[in-house]
Amino acid sequence: MTYWITLCIDLHEPISFEDGEEEAVAVGYYRHFGVAASREGRCWELVEADVSDGEVFWPDCRIREVDVASLGVQVLRRAGDWSAEGIWYRSGRIFFPDE
Repeated sequence: MTYWITLCIDLHEPISFEDGEEEAVAVGYYRHFGVAASREGRCWELVEADVSDGEVFWPDCRIREVDVASLGVQVLRRAGDWSAEGIWYRSGRIFFPDE
């Protein structure tokens, strides 16, 4: 089965970045993953093992089954082999500031 996962990560250390002309500080990020696995629980294990720069904030994480053919061209261009168990897609990070 193929899954689409959104992880929310709280960074171990905040990072600075430019937001337009102002400097901002990010304390976490969201990232999307495409995962092939026999069960949902295995997906969570795979993506959690892929995170080294922070802690997963589970209440903001989401998972759903996905038909790979329904994904956009940009995702498919970057996708790996979704017929074998493992992570076949990783998006960029979508950083967020401290609220």
